[in-house]
Amino acid sequence: MIFTREPDEPAHVHVLKDRRIAKFWLAELEPARNSGYRPHEIEEIRRIIKKHRVQLVKSYEKFHGKK
Repeated sequence: MIFTREPDEPAHVHVLKDRRIAKFWLAELEPARNSGYRPHEIEEIRRIIKKHRVQLVKSYEKFHGKK
């Protein structure tokens, strides 16, 4: 998920499930925030984001009018 009111931040995504949320920087593949995900879940999210990072960055930049 990309929130529309965060255009001045580096490329990132939000991951929501049930009452858990994490925010991952796409360049570093590091969580900027984690509320409720367990370490093994964070690693799985990181793996999925890494697999799709190029497309996620392109989509983020297109959405926010960058590049």
